[in-house]
Amino acid sequence: MQVRRKVMWFFWFVGAILIAASWLRVVDVSTGWIGFGLTVLASWVARTGTGARELQEYSRPELRQLVETVSDEIEADESNAAAWLSRGQVHFQLQEWELSIFDFSKVIELTPEPSQAEMARTWSASAFQELERHDEAIAIVSPVIDSPAGGNDENLRFALEVRAGSLIGVEEFEESLEDCEQRIRIGNRTADVCLLQGQALLGLKRYSEAMSVFEQVGRISPMLASGWHLQSDIKSTCPDAAMRNGSQAVSLSERACRLAGPDGWICIAGLANAWAECGDFDKAVHFAEKAFEAAPENEKEQRRERIEQFRQGQPFRHP
Repeated sequence: MQVRRKVMWFFWFVGAILIAASWLRVVDVSTGWIGFGLTVLASWVARTGTGARELQEYSRPELRQLVETVSDEIEADESNAAAWLSRGQVHFQLQEWELSIFDFSKVIELTPEPSQAEMARTWSASAFQELERHDEAIAIVSPVIDSPAGGNDENLRFALEVRAGSLIGVEEFEESLEDCEQRIRIGNRTADVCLLQGQALLGLKRYSEAMSVFEQVGRISPMLASGWHLQSDIKSTCPDAAMRNGSQAVSLSERACRLAGPDGWICIAGLANAWAECGDFDKAVHFAEKAFEAAPENEKEQRRERIEQFRQGQPFRHP
């Protein structure tokens, strides 16, 4: 999911609420200043880069400083749910998932404000999802979606995307597809929701429909590597031979690799699969070894297995 866009929206939204509440004297002046700081950070996020990795590269010192500032507010008033919510967001952007979950749990515990609690639930679910704790993500975000009020539109859209992703994680593909379809009905069709919809369709072995959805991703966000990678993945590894086309897979995967850069090991692994589908196992091994070098430690064993498979002249097929 495009974390930068969601963080930018969140900081603007909460910051504006806190500033307005301060003007109306619903909250104290110090809380209003927190709101001002969040709107400034939102503007800075809007100017920064085009992806989560670039945002993290340039934002970590400022985000660390913001953690310290908001922590001071929490120390002064531990019942300040808005401060807990803000700090949880910053921990999330810093990929400190457990810390963000803790802060969001305090918001849910403290706030009587439904919209604030819904935000905390949705972002907490997203953190659980990053930890691949999908059952917990589904459990905590479902009340946002299932409530009679349905939450505000932006948060409901985000909640549906998060739950759809975690339903894919537990292989509940039909339910995930339903969430994607509901998400599309209440808002515009974004690249994020198309990626989720396509993956749910893949899980249901509806390969042609999944391909059409991933092609939409390429039209909506042509600079997004994952859209091209997933098209290539179908063209090179689909169990349905009618869907495979090695030369097209190579072209799509090379485009994905250019966009992802040298650290995009998933796209490099996809290029290895594409060359294997073409029957060029020397190139398949070459790129599989490059993917192995760039992959995180927990992926190394699977990358080794793929290299050996290609050395034996066997292309990869998804189950």
